[in-house]
Amino acid sequence: MKAYKVVFHINEIEKWDLLIKNVLNLLEAMKSVQIKVEVVANGEAVPYFDSTNRIETDIYNLKTLNENDVEIVACNNALTAHGIIREELYPFIYVVPAGVSELVKKQNEGYAYISI
Repeated sequence: MKAYKVVFHINEIEKWDLLIKNVLNLLEAMKSVQIKVEVVANGEAVPYFDSTNRIETDIYNLKTLNENDVEIVACNNALTAHGIIREELYPFIYVVPAGVSELVKKQNEGYAYISI
């Protein structure tokens, strides 16, 4: 069976609802096939991962994504720029040195790229 790989990229905080809906729709539409999904957030999108609740986060659906084996990744450069430390992130968020390099790596590994 063919395994599909998709990386979603988000860099605007106001687009989180759209991204979450798109990922959930993809998972539902492709539930009968093997699929690996990663979400990479950088820029203005990373404060969404701040567990100190400085902004409103749809934590229920973030957890749902995580429970469906979606890897959720934050750019360390963006976290630093926003003054967010790793300990303030939800525990299922992975941190990579740079979001852009993560995107390059995933595309080089054959991931389909979707920008939200």
